[in-house]
Amino acid sequence: MMKELLLEKKILIVCGSGGVGKTTLSATLALNAARLGRRAIVLTIDPAKRLANSLGLSQIGHEPKEIEAKVFKGCGISMPGTLSAMMLDTKRTFDTIIERYAPNETTKTAILNNPIYHHLSNMVAGSSEYMAMEKLYEIYSKGDYDLLVLDTPPTQHALDFLDAPSKMANLLGDSLFKLLLKPSIFLGKKSFQVLQSGSKRLLRVLDKIVGFEFLQDLSVLFLTTGGMLEGFKERAEEVGKILRQDSTQFLLVATPNRLSIQESKFFLNKIQELELPFENFIFNRVHSPLENSWVSETNKTFNKCDCVAAGLNLITMYETLAKQDRTLINKMKLELATPCTYTEISQFETDIHGPQGLVKIGNALL
Repeated sequence: MMKELLLEKKILIVCGSGGVGKTTLSATLALNAARLGRRAIVLTIDPAKRLANSLGLSQIGHEPKEIEAKVFKGCGISMPGTLSAMMLDTKRTFDTIIERYAPNETTKTAILNNPIYHHLSNMVAGSSEYMAMEKLYEIYSKGDYDLLVLDTPPTQHALDFLDAPSKMANLLGDSLFKLLLKPSIFLGKKSFQVLQSGSKRLLRVLDKIVGFEFLQDLSVLFLTTGGMLEGFKERAEEVGKILRQDSTQFLLVATPNRLSIQESKFFLNKIQELELPFENFIFNRVHSPLENSWVSETNKTFNKCDCVAAGLNLITMYETLAKQDRTLINKMKLELATPCTYTEISQFETDIHGPQGLVKIGNALL
């Protein structure tokens, strides 16, 4: 099933709570697609430093960076396709949009130098989710890659990402928001005369609280971006369509613990509410039952080392973890209200790092 997803889909969106291995799995999915001959890119929101090292990079930047095949030399794989990686830089994405869609150089400069724009592009809550939406649209529209794997932030922010297209479209279609864009409102103090008494009082209060200089900055920002807002709305609507098309697939990742599974169920409800395509659930770091032959050989080793009691205690503890994991996974399967495919990745005996670690996870997925 996983192989078919990697060969047939154009966008894979990896979701789940924090700490379940989404970023590593996202990179692994893109790597596996490249192993299957596709041009793949992983777009990550907040990559770990060691992920960059695993991909042979000193860091993951805002622009797509193709990973050289020699990084995986000696890992026992061939890579007929290509693998690229990039990280979302909210501020840079904001600036790129302005540079691309501003009607002229004067407008572009006015926006980029506007103090309120600097605040919006750096600090406003939700800006990362809006920019992830814009970046996804940009990469997908260019058509340079066969598969885009998006590593989303932890659950709550990922939910914001899912809502971003509709929120942006609704905001830009709101009549009050359009009213604010009218030049007559904030151009100068004389323009207060054209407003109704209620609006006059409101703006006078704002003048006292934030100062008229702030209102002027706000006016410039509204006026310079006004002609671009329809483009924002159109792209938001397009992203909404892209997220629901047959060539897009959402994958939920969880580890077998109650909190992770609870968040996954909450996330799944949101996916179903928004009618987004979902059919694959990945359980990561699962303690699999020990094979009898392994237990037998290990007991012999413990016996030779004269530490039988300690060894048996460790084996018992591990088997208890394996039973707990199986109970939680079976319970999750029973409680899910939708049919889907389950993929399990066992807990490895060592930490995953470096190219060989990604290949090891990739082999488990395939």
